[in-house]
Amino acid sequence: MSSTDYTHHSYSEPTDAHLHPIQRLCPEVLAEIFTFCLPDVPKDLRQVEHISSRKAPLLLCSVCSSWRSLAISTPRLWQTFHFRIVDTMARNLRLRRPMTIDIDSITSGIRTWLDRSGALPLSIRVVFWIRDRGKAAQRRLILEVLLQEVSRWGSFEICENGISVTPPHFGILPMLHTLGSSIDGVPFTAAPCLKRLCLSSLPNPTSLSAIPWDRLVELTIIQKPQTISMVVEVIQCCPRLESLSLPVKEGDKDDSLTLRSIIQHDTLRRLHLDTRLPHANAIIDRLTLPALTDLSLWAYQRSSGAEARSCCSQLVHFFTRSNCGLQEFEFHCPGFRPGELLECLRHRSCQTLTQLVIKGEEKSIPMVTSTLLIFLTYPDDDGDVLLCPQLRHLTLNACYCSDKSFPGLLGRMILSRCLGRAQDTQLKLRSLQLENTYSLSKEDYELLQFAQSNCGLELGYSHINNMECVD
Repeated sequence: MSSTDYTHHSYSEPTDAHLHPIQRLCPEVLAEIFTFCLPDVPKDLRQVEHISSRKAPLLLCSVCSSWRSLAISTPRLWQTFHFRIVDTMARNLRLRRPMTIDIDSITSGIRTWLDRSGALPLSIRVVFWIRDRGKAAQRRLILEVLLQEVSRWGSFEICENGISVTPPHFGILPMLHTLGSSIDGVPFTAAPCLKRLCLSSLPNPTSLSAIPWDRLVELTIIQKPQTISMVVEVIQCCPRLESLSLPVKEGDKDDSLTLRSIIQHDTLRRLHLDTRLPHANAIIDRLTLPALTDLSLWAYQRSSGAEARSCCSQLVHFFTRSNCGLQEFEFHCPGFRPGELLECLRHRSCQTLTQLVIKGEEKSIPMVTSTLLIFLTYPDDDGDVLLCPQLRHLTLNACYCSDKSFPGLLGRMILSRCLGRAQDTQLKLRSLQLENTYSLSKEDYELLQFAQSNCGLELGYSHINNMECVD
């Protein structure tokens, strides 16, 4: 080996050795790591944030030239496009100053982003909150840019505040599997892979017949309530349906439901109903759902005692008939009494619950009482808890008031679930949210603080009307 070769070798080796470990990774591995830097996707479309240079993938482009080059040439980093545009009237009402939207810069940036995604399927979520009707054209221009890649749409969701514009021409959507939109004129027949649908309301009868009901696995209606008979008919028409969420109202044809037999649906796992209690009763009374794991009943009006008792009875019959194992249960039924709630939670279908949300109403009798708390508390002798042994997340909203005769019951129940089964982390309570609570005793407060500090409990308070622990 020549001296020249030796000298070159001696000079280069220390340089490589002093590189930071991440700089020694091959590009394929580093690109894979980059994909784990992408921000989490919010479940609620309305929570979509602005594209930020402080978050991946744009943040990765500002670290160094090599990372920028690698990030730009990694299509997976750019196949998800989440965008939010808010104008002056919606964003700066206090300032009342003009704020222009640079539409040329926005559309150019969108084109660059989508070009970097290569030929991969696209996940697009867009929020338009433009209250100035004179700026509807800007929304149209942004949509036109997105429509240039319509053949690659895998998921397309749009949330807007209802400015009326001419519906765009979608064309063929060969990859589209998820659609969330209030835009009219969606060609459902041009989307052969469509199986998830989120709409503000069901479309007109002509478009309604074009929806691929036999392929749908998820259907969400956000605004316009559907009649009881329509809900039942949708469940019948969707043999693969796994998730259904919608508001419900009473309709002219609902009386005919009394003559129909009970429907068994073997794949529906998630059912969320936003309605009055009698309407919820009419639906669950016609269903058997053995695969159900997530149930939400949101009764937006206070119910009479007779309606609450009827709902409790029908819920218990529904659980028995379905023989399901619930994992999530959200229960907002003003007018329910503590004994009726306890009867529902004692059913075997609720013994698999991992998440429970109980919502009451101000000036109503608190549904969560000392009796329920005792049933939820692990005994000191290491015996079995009587209710919901697998519960990990609990939310109490306007349904609890500390019992002056038995102060600290809530805190002791929570502590028993944080410490009582320490050897089995799957049985530990991980979070408690107290919202719109009537009062919280000093004993409850101190025990909850102890659980938060020493047991890792995620504890949240919101609008405690009377915090008795404060001197």
